[in-house]
Amino acid sequence: MKENPSDDRQQLLEQFVKEISSGTGAVFYDEDDLIELYDYASDIGNDFVRFEVLMCGSRLYPSSVPLAERKAFYLYREGYLDAAAEAMKSLPETSLLKKMLGILLNPGKNEKIITTLDRLLEDVSEFEDEEVIQLVHVAASLGHYSWITDNYSAILSKCSYQQSFLFELLNEAESHDDFRTVVKAAEELTLLEPFNEEFWIKLAEAHINNIIEVEKGLSYLDYALAINPKSVPALLLKARGMYHLEKPVEEVIEVLESARMLEPDNFTIYHLMAWCLLGKGYNEEAVDALYDYLDAHPDNLEAVETILGISNGRIKRDIISPFFTGDNSEKIDALLELARELISDGEFKSALLILESYDKHKALGSDVAVLMELLYRSARYSDIVEKWQTIQSDFRTHIIDLVFVLSCVRINRMDLLDANLDSILAKWGNQNPFEPYSDITSRLGSLYIFTLLSQSRIDGIAINIDECDPFSQGLDLPL
Repeated sequence: MKENPSDDRQQLLEQFVKEISSGTGAVFYDEDDLIELYDYASDIGNDFVRFEVLMCGSRLYPSSVPLAERKAFYLYREGYLDAAAEAMKSLPETSLLKKMLGILLNPGKNEKIITTLDRLLEDVSEFEDEEVIQLVHVAASLGHYSWITDNYSAILSKCSYQQSFLFELLNEAESHDDFRTVVKAAEELTLLEPFNEEFWIKLAEAHINNIIEVEKGLSYLDYALAINPKSVPALLLKARGMYHLEKPVEEVIEVLESARMLEPDNFTIYHLMAWCLLGKGYNEEAVDALYDYLDAHPDNLEAVETILGISNGRIKRDIISPFFTGDNSEKIDALLELARELISDGEFKSALLILESYDKHKALGSDVAVLMELLYRSARYSDIVEKWQTIQSDFRTHIIDLVFVLSCVRINRMDLLDANLDSILAKWGNQNPFEPYSDITSRLGSLYIFTLLSQSRIDGIAINIDECDPFSQGLDLPL
């Protein structure tokens, strides 16, 4: 972290990934490079690189203590506790990281943890970067975040590179909603490195997230943008702060447009643009902003999900079908889960778009009842009548038959109603001895409607369909 600027570390990482992917191997990396790579990959959450670095380090530097320490912690964080304990045995007794991992593996009672942490802090003369980073994680993961803040000054005074401790503390404080500590750590970071835009952004973000400190946060962003006018994170945060202050939406969009010019493939920019527009009542413009992104990225599920979530099913073109071509099982599952969420939120038309596309490409089979109910809730009665005639009788549940007969009445297809109502009545009038109570209740509700309609046809009396339509009463879908 100290030796290489962020750009240099990113370049090192990209070179490493390229060589690993090509099968060239990493024979030109010395031990320090691998340690630097691992720590940077940890900073940005790149698990692939972390794993590959450890594998490479095991081959090239099997006696490396720093790499062995990182391997032991990696195994622990991934849940391989026995392997972590075994890896820990190979570490020298003088290893501070070994002592910390020992606390994690055998924490004991709370009082013992505090005593052990106190002794560890007292015995250390100087923390290396990885040591102080893990110290923060160890204390916080064992439920002793307050121990870190209580010993803030003592820990800071023993850091060889104070920025490492402050940055980890800042991130941990954010997860604990400890605004005061976030600001304290961020201010210290800006004092230590006044020309580091990331630290100014962190300080600004803390104030903007606090809502009542937005203007102060924007003033800190001025420093970040003075250092780097092309900082997209700073521009996004500035737009968010301006939105909170209810600045004219045109001014907010202007800032976001600057960010889009710098990173045209960054979906976060379009997402924020859409929500700012939506929040000010510009619904069509919000959806259009997402279409602009989708034009170049048709396989971006997040963009599709956002459009479906805010458009209430009013889409300009088929944006779902591309996910049903090729091997997209994970994205299809995500779309089905989204359909469930949309249904629970009453966004029936958007959910219908997903299920219709699924039925077209995969066929819903016995789950077609959900599609039929969504069609009915979307007032597509003719489509229901047409679809019902293609569904094999084994798949026709009482819900499917119910929306069919209701649709026949609504579009005046009494010929189809008269031709099928008697058989539908006979089918659902018989009770299955093993039928669950909830199914009985639902079936009998449908049976009542069937009987009511049948009697009205026999008596020649018109029926007010709105008065007996159960779907206007908020009936739950079975998805």
